[in-house]
Amino acid sequence: MKRLLFLLALTFFCIPAFSQGKEMLMADESPVHKVLDGFNLERMRKVKITLEYCFLLMEPTTGNDAGTLHKINIHTSESETIDSIIDIARYQDDIVLLERRFSSVYVNFQNNRIPTTIKENISFKQILDDGIAIVTNNEYNEIIDFIRSKNIYSYHETAGPVIPEEYNLIIEIINDIPNLARGREDDMIYYRVYLNGNEVGRTDTGMPGVKFEYTLSCDPDSYHIVKIERWKLDRADNTYKRENNVVQPDQIRLYVPINRIMKIAMNYDGRNYAVRKFPVIE
Repeated sequence: MKRLLFLLALTFFCIPAFSQGKEMLMADESPVHKVLDGFNLERMRKVKITLEYCFLLMEPTTGNDAGTLHKINIHTSESETIDSIIDIARYQDDIVLLERRFSSVYVNFQNNRIPTTIKENISFKQILDDGIAIVTNNEYNEIIDFIRSKNIYSYHETAGPVIPEEYNLIIEIINDIPNLARGREDDMIYYRVYLNGNEVGRTDTGMPGVKFEYTLSCDPDSYHIVKIERWKLDRADNTYKRENNVVQPDQIRLYVPINRIMKIAMNYDGRNYAVRKFPVIE
């Protein structure tokens, strides 16, 4: 059934692209038939067609959300594949991709990638005529200008983002450690904060059970490297010393978009840091 619907769609949309029209499309030896013979159309996630190409996005074979995109020339049947594609949308006579690269997701137009802050369950919601893409996870939406390479704005279905004033990055660290592993209740620690290799400040000092927070302002519409160092009071000489590497969090690469406050939330369980990165919503 999917194969039949696919051919009907090609018939309707692609007649101008073929010099011989419908007869060429439906012929058994046509380029489209030859290409389709190599695909299991039951695994087809989405198809988009331009005057020159058919873009066929297949469901992933593994457990992730990104599949393989087949770009097929409808005149010659020549094809190429693009991996790690989550969704596709048509813009004029071209295609816009939603692409996963490692742990990040990008809107990709003509190999120009604009990062999103939504990482999971993401898809295109709408493509506007002036080169604006709206992506969504059905709760949180983000507006991407893929012509001017800007992540413009984001909003919740029931609320908008907090607009930056004095700062646009919040770092929050919670030590969720069982009492026996935490050490003495009067142990004192703090965290130093580094941005792009430079020390920019530190949290207040406190016992491990309290929440540590630090705010800072960094360049928007840019990637940044954030590093946190844990320092602990050495009671033998009453000075603070950097703790062993085994209790230090890994550095974090973070994209900070314009018009938003981003938050890094870190939860330490005594062995590992669970890290979340997200925009702050009202």
